[in-house]
Amino acid sequence: MFKDLEGVINSTEIWTPLPNTDFSHIAVGTMEEVRLLKVFYDMIEFERFGKRKDGTDHLIHPLTVTHLLQKAGASFLAQSAGMLHDYVEELVDATIARGGVPEGLDVLDVLEEQMQAVLSLNLNDLFPEGGISGATPEKLISVVDLISRHKRERYYRSISRIFSCQDPEVKDATIQVKFADKIHAALTLSGFNERDKIYQCFKNVFILNNAKRYLIGTSRITDDNSEKEMDSLEKLFRKSCKTTYIGFSEILHEIQGSAVAPALPYLRLAFHKYAYKHQGLDEVSELDSNEMHPTWLSQAIIKKYDSLLHREQEDFLGRESRERDYCKSFFNRFGFDDDELESLVSYKDAFALKEVVIRLLYDPNYLVNGFGCSSMCARSNVCALEVNKA
Repeated sequence: MFKDLEGVINSTEIWTPLPNTDFSHIAVGTMEEVRLLKVFYDMIEFERFGKRKDGTDHLIHPLTVTHLLQKAGASFLAQSAGMLHDYVEELVDATIARGGVPEGLDVLDVLEEQMQAVLSLNLNDLFPEGGISGATPEKLISVVDLISRHKRERYYRSISRIFSCQDPEVKDATIQVKFADKIHAALTLSGFNERDKIYQCFKNVFILNNAKRYLIGTSRITDDNSEKEMDSLEKLFRKSCKTTYIGFSEILHEIQGSAVAPALPYLRLAFHKYAYKHQGLDEVSELDSNEMHPTWLSQAIIKKYDSLLHREQEDFLGRESRERDYCKSFFNRFGFDDDELESLVSYKDAFALKEVVIRLLYDPNYLVNGFGCSSMCARSNVCALEVNKA
């Protein structure tokens, strides 16, 4: 165990957001690369988009994403997309915020196309013939389009488009940018409440599970004892797992200091009994209605938050209500109020999902069943039918 601990300490650097918006943080690479990144920096700075939810300057996000991609050794295509990955979305949002834009998805479709067309023209002027370090305007626009959350799309549909892309270079670059984006998101959850923090981290779990399937399918999961060097995609997958784990752990730490602390060991024991009983975590996506033990609280955790992502509010709230009622009955002697019961439910959710992330990271063959793009997006095609800014 101590050897494993030493290995984790020596090999694990916990990535953090950049402290300020200085361009120097990403001034890495050839003169051509740095010049182009600076142009992208100036483009974003000029627009003066609003502050992020945690109160930081909007420039911190693309800078941090690009910085993390550089640390992982990602391609210049991915680095460029890291700077521009939110650019079209933010232009559209800023235009809507100024007013005068008619309502309707068709109008938003046209607005997105216009903004992307302008960006495409600008990129054609910025790149020399033949591109820069393998990045071309065409490929960069493809990545930006693939990673952009279109107003018409639901969350799962937007992720599904990434993993179904047929261009390996564009696909890899997009997944890498998505990982860096989600790493930064998991590190900046201070503006969210307990449930929303779990929800944000849960979205990471969906991406991690699909990326793990992709890495396994392309034989890119590196064994701990292998001398093969990890590529940038696997590095970002592992970093995203660790950052998401930290996100869940911080939620748990906050709840541990609250009035519900005496009940938490029961929830932890229930989860471990559940995992032992099922010899793993395969049942996190299934539900046994006959189960009466607190192990029931760990069942179908994936489907619970899946319903929230699909805006099936009635299903989600029904599950939450049943879980609160169960906790109220089981922990009756503690006399918890409604807010404290809510914290108990949040705790067991974060604890279970944290364990899912750890297995995705350290078990080379582990995947969550029934939690892939195709299975979720096949749900009567609802993912593409309406606006859903999850």
